[in-house]
Amino acid sequence: MLHGRFRLGVGSGENLNEHVLGDPWPRPGIRLEMLEEAIEVMRKLWGGGQVSYEGDYFVVDTARLYSLPEEPPPVLMSAFGPAAVKLAARVADGYVGTKPNRELLERYRAEGGKGPKLGGLKVCWAEDEERHVAAIRQYLDAGYDGVYLQQMGKDLQGFLRFYRDEVEPRLGL
Repeated sequence: MLHGRFRLGVGSGENLNEHVLGDPWPRPGIRLEMLEEAIEVMRKLWGGGQVSYEGDYFVVDTARLYSLPEEPPPVLMSAFGPAAVKLAARVADGYVGTKPNRELLERYRAEGGKGPKLGGLKVCWAEDEERHVAAIRQYLDAGYDGVYLQQMGKDLQGFLRFYRDEVEPRLGL
C-alpha cells in the first residue's frame, strides 16, 4: 500500500496510559528484553509459514501471516539510554530519537548500528518559519539523517503548504 515507504517504529514503552489497568509496569531492563523478543517474533512471522515460539515473555502457537509484505518493513527503534541504544544497534534496522542528541547517535554507531537515524519532532504550526527551521536544524546538525514531523493541530493542509513553501526551502530540501 505504501510502496516500501512504511517503517515500523518500536520502543520499550512509557507508563502513560498503561497504568490505568493497575498492572505492574516492568522495569526498563525487562521492557528491553520483552522488546527484543517481540522483534524476534515479528521477524519470524514475516518470514512466512507457521511460527511457533516460546520465549521468556511471549508464546506463539502456530501463528501465520497470510498477507505478507513483499519485503519485511524496516524496524526502527527509539532509544534514550545506553542499554536501549546498544539494543537498537544490535537488533533494529535504524534509530529514532526525540531529541537532537549527538552523543546518542555516536553511541548507536559505536555499538554497530548501521541503519538510518531519524529524529522525531511534534509541532503545532504557526506561520513563523524561523522557529520551525531552528528546531529541525538542531536534529540535522546533531547528525540525524532525517526528521519526521507530527502536526498536532487541525489544519493539516495549511501545515503541509507551510512546510513545502516556507520551511523546506530554508533547510535546502
